[in-house]
Amino acid sequence: SMPTITLQHYKRGSHYYASIIETFRDPVTRKNSSRTLEALGDISEKMKEDPNYLQSLKDRVKALRSDASRAEQLQEAAVRRIAPAVSDSSAAASAPRLHYGMAPIRKVWEKLGLNAWFRKAGYNRKLSWDLDLAVFYQVASRILSPMSRRGMRRQCPRHLFKFDSVSLDQHYEALDILAASKTTIIKKLDEAVSKEIARDCSLVFYDVTTFYFESFEPDCLRERGMSKEHRTHETQVLLGLLIDRCGIPLDYEVYRGNTAEVKTLMKVVESFRQKCPQGKPIVVADRGLNSKENLSKLIENDCAFIVAHSLHRLSSKELDNLFSEDGWKYKFDSETGEMSWKMKTMDCPEAVKQKESREVVNPRLIVTWSAKRYAHDMKELNLQWEQAKKMMSAGSGRIDASFKRGSRQFLKRVKQSDPDKKAQEERYELNRELYERKIRFAGYYGLITCCEDLSDEQIYSRLRELWKIENCFRVMKSVLCTRPIYVRTEAHIRGHFVVCVLALALERFMAFKLREAAIEYSPEMMVELLMSPTVSPIEGVKNKVKLYLKTGEQELEKPESSYSKSVDLNQEAEKVMAVFGVEPLPTLTTVVDITKRLGVRLPI
Repeated sequence: SMPTITLQHYKRGSHYYASIIETFRDPVTRKNSSRTLEALGDISEKMKEDPNYLQSLKDRVKALRSDASRAEQLQEAAVRRIAPAVSDSSAAASAPRLHYGMAPIRKVWEKLGLNAWFRKAGYNRKLSWDLDLAVFYQVASRILSPMSRRGMRRQCPRHLFKFDSVSLDQHYEALDILAASKTTIIKKLDEAVSKEIARDCSLVFYDVTTFYFESFEPDCLRERGMSKEHRTHETQVLLGLLIDRCGIPLDYEVYRGNTAEVKTLMKVVESFRQKCPQGKPIVVADRGLNSKENLSKLIENDCAFIVAHSLHRLSSKELDNLFSEDGWKYKFDSETGEMSWKMKTMDCPEAVKQKESREVVNPRLIVTWSAKRYAHDMKELNLQWEQAKKMMSAGSGRIDASFKRGSRQFLKRVKQSDPDKKAQEERYELNRELYERKIRFAGYYGLITCCEDLSDEQIYSRLRELWKIENCFRVMKSVLCTRPIYVRTEAHIRGHFVVCVLALALERFMAFKLREAAIEYSPEMMVELLMSPTVSPIEGVKNKVKLYLKTGEQELEKPESSYSKSVDLNQEAEKVMAVFGVEPLPTLTTVVDITKRLGVRLPI
């Protein structure tokens, strides 16, 4: 029944006393009870000063009666009676703290229709277990507490939702299904995301990174190669990723570990164009993907391109043009008056021919110089030069065992005749010519493009957005812990990357929605917030009704340097969850109320 709020006032001698009383049915004891909302005390003087004071109190009571938050306040009243008994009991002290931070992730999962697709896929395969539950738990765990499948399975009791109905073998079987259905899943994800947000696919970003295994035995997919994490002795795979301007994945592909980066681009772009043939997207990529064949195929697939270009490939005549003072646009520092940035447009030395139409496209070369980039390049260059000097003193054995990049590039092998021996000896010396050449290029950056409708400044600003895909790789390697990879069969490896790309897509989608709501947290902080709210099961004091007491971390110092004050994690977590339609839980609640407020289709 609904609570009743009344104004009680009485006269004692020459004084009037008043209180606002609330009568309600206690949800725990299921008996009528009452409490004093406000004890106003002696109101005689106030009535003398204001003859309408009593009427104003009655109006205030009417306002309280219409207050929609009364039900939650009732729960708080019940908590005040139960909490002392709960806190003193040994059962409450040993009660587990169950996380429910997967609720907003599940809301996004259901909003994108992934639950329906996986349920249908499991039904079509006549599985005896819940494929949707298995895949969702792997994806959500990858966001909140990433670990191996075996470790993930052990963490099931930590969550409010029941995931232990899926066995470890079934989780591995789910990876096989994911690997076989990768194309369909990514297509379904693309369509769902496009319906939910104004997705900008006119500008897409592509890059490649490596993910290592704690394994040394190569096979059909795992292989040693040029590791970006300096894990040259361990096997690895390459991931080519294409994202939109929001940072949400559009498509991806996994390649053998020794595949050259330049050969990875077109398979992903062509797959994307088959799903999204409309428009003429601009593909932005780093210099490692820059080749005549790639640029030609991009044009054949009706794509424009903005690709970083190595200035070391220019001829001596073109370098003279580059380093001349003609044709530059300058920007100066407003405080010091010194030149801080400049830009020049040049004719690109490499025309791009289309194989089918034989049409020739002449892209333009845009070169920039930045004082900040110059300072950074010189710092790195001098560190490598000093390290090369130290390597010289360490002997040729250490030099032979080192990587040929970095400091090693400044050491060259020379032959020296020994009059006492017939054979010539080889030794190392510093390559000062290379060092001076790199100094000459410090601060410069080049790109080529076929975009005619954009200004040089607009093109350069779009290339600088490559940080978005680099950030995606950072999230995958740190927050999602995509590597090291603990599965070994090809199908399980490919299924593992379907899980990780789905996790990245959900995390980026949620970050986009939070930015729309003027809430912005780092990926690490968002995980911290979602893992903070918990509930603990307790028994009712009188009727043994199973209740849940909201617990969790209360305060934490924010890791971001822009925040100096500690925050209430539960309160901030509720703000995040509210963006995705998850209502905050009261301090004391029941399973029915939890199911209603969280609003997700998960077993509790």
